[in-house]
Amino acid sequence: MFKRISDGVRYIILGLFFPLSLIFIFLVFPIIYGIYLSFLKLDIHNPQLMWQFIGIGNYLKVFSSYYFEYSMIQTFLFCLAVIPIIILGSLSISLLLFQKNFRLAPSLQAIILIPWAIPYVVNASMWRWIFDANYGFVNSVLYQLGIIKNYQAWLGDTWSAFGICILAYIWTELPFCVLLFFARLQSLPIDIYEQSLVDGAGVWLRFKEVYLVWLKPILFVVSVWTTLRAISAFDLIYVITGGGPADFTAFISFFIYRETFVFLDFGAGAALSAFIAVLGFVLVILYYKSIKFVRLR
Repeated sequence: MFKRISDGVRYIILGLFFPLSLIFIFLVFPIIYGIYLSFLKLDIHNPQLMWQFIGIGNYLKVFSSYYFEYSMIQTFLFCLAVIPIIILGSLSISLLLFQKNFRLAPSLQAIILIPWAIPYVVNASMWRWIFDANYGFVNSVLYQLGIIKNYQAWLGDTWSAFGICILAYIWTELPFCVLLFFARLQSLPIDIYEQSLVDGAGVWLRFKEVYLVWLKPILFVVSVWTTLRAISAFDLIYVITGGGPADFTAFISFFIYRETFVFLDFGAGAALSAFIAVLGFVLVILYYKSIKFVRLR
């Protein structure tokens, strides 16, 4: 008997060794190594000082830099705009698609995934072309309708460029969250839904007591996913505005790129990355604590 138990444990260990080793190599080790690099002097402009341990020097440098406070404010405003819209919008659309009497649901289920399926660079290039100052689609339509007398440099104005980034990001990220919510709704037990109808529950009560309770686990996942993606948004914004105008759309992730690949200070870039990772972890904990307030059945 003990031999069978030991053989079973051995097989379990052998079965878990390969996947756990992959997780360590591609997830755990890069995180640990990145944090380690954040405590080193890795400025290529000063090769004689490379690989020197400087403690929290990189953190003090980036926290006192000219861009840190400003970029964090811009990142916060961006997240404040996109996160609620994506979560609430994707939840609303998934509930609409789930309704049995909504005839357009099958067609919309396919169409709504198109923005998410298009590569980020292609999406960003499309939005940049739509709002181009010389031959953009928006300028052309507004000019022909007589709304504007001259073509506008939408991406040259701070707040309009910021709004375009928000619009493009929501367009790109929302479909995936709709897919997550909708997939969870597909597993909703039909007897629970029918019982709520028999009990005469209204739309709001049915949403609160049936849908919201059932969607609670995936609501946590979508909230965390959307928040972490918004904090680290870079490629879409970089292609559309390049961080401009006047660094108005240069979020914190943009300066990670700039410190690492423009200023060639890998230590400062690693410190910023570690800070974003810690910030994301704290937000995940806060989400986990707050999601408990969603009422259970």
